[in-house]
Amino acid sequence: MAMTGIEIKTQFFANVPLFMAADTTYALPLKSYLIEEFGPAYAKYLDSRGVSKWTTRHDCDNFAWRYYIEAQDTHYKSTGSVSEGLAVGVCYFLQGAGLPVVAGGHAINFAIVDDRKLIFIEPQSQQELILTEAERASIWFGNI
Repeated sequence: MAMTGIEIKTQFFANVPLFMAADTTYALPLKSYLIEEFGPAYAKYLDSRGVSKWTTRHDCDNFAWRYYIEAQDTHYKSTGSVSEGLAVGVCYFLQGAGLPVVAGGHAINFAIVDDRKLIFIEPQSQQELILTEAERASIWFGNI
């Protein structure tokens, strides 16, 4: 199952000021694969590289972009899909948007999974992250 970059932008990120889809088509991964298989393998990869802990020099955007690249590389190496990319990307939003005190900008991953649903993933824990409506509305950048 696949979607085009235009479909992804219009269905999920129409109000995001800066959203880029570099490929024409994107394969839709299984949510269970991302959380139960890829996530633990990604955590082991981070450990093997010595970059599994947050620091001021290796923070949320480093985790999010690395997750994105590893997911794309795994898709390329392990499937016979004709889709150019995998529907996993990076987005930036205001964590805690809508609350009296906003924590600040945060980079995470998103995926359009096999049932054509949008999920968010915290790349530091490899777990699904539920964003509030205000946090979803605060997304200012996305790349897939």
